[in-house]
Amino acid sequence: MTVEPAMTHLPGRLAGLKRCGGGVLVVGTDGHDALCRRFRGDAATERRVVTLSPENCVPGGERRRRAVGGTAAGKDEGPATPRLSRLGHDVLGRIDTLADRGLDAAELRVCIGPLDCLVETAGLDRTAPLLAAILERTRAADGLAHAHTAAAYRSDTVRRLEPLFDAVVEVDADPTPRQRWHFAADDPETGWLPVRD
Repeated sequence: MTVEPAMTHLPGRLAGLKRCGGGVLVVGTDGHDALCRRFRGDAATERRVVTLSPENCVPGGERRRRAVGGTAAGKDEGPATPRLSRLGHDVLGRIDTLADRGLDAAELRVCIGPLDCLVETAGLDRTAPLLAAILERTRAADGLAHAHTAAAYRSDTVRRLEPLFDAVVEVDADPTPRQRWHFAADDPETGWLPVRD
């Protein structure tokens, strides 16, 4: 499959993730904000948003989205170096509570990141199992999770995390927000596409 057909298959793959649940790893140093807002859902649609973030995932003011745990979506939810087990217990508990209430496909959105602080303080070997557990619970609820890292696509960190996710998307802002998707090893990348708010 060449780059052009890969781009034509992207909408179908994304629709499959929304329908059946999945996880996307967002990598790169710039351009995360616009894509994060898209993953969290448009303002016209009610979403249940769970955020695992020692720092702000997106700039403040996530309008009309119901946050979980009494904090506004996109706001700082805790200290910069949280205990991993407590953080995992809290996030998994929130996901389970929402799933028990019954959710439509893709109603649950989970934003994880940036991962860099967790990897730096807890190590990749401890962070990866937490991510795997969050992704498993999110998929079981037909939800869509995305995680952020500033690591480059060809970095060791991304190579080790990639098998946990259904797709990896590179982002940058050169000169405007753009994205390049990677799926299974036998599929080519999509080439650079604009990220629209």
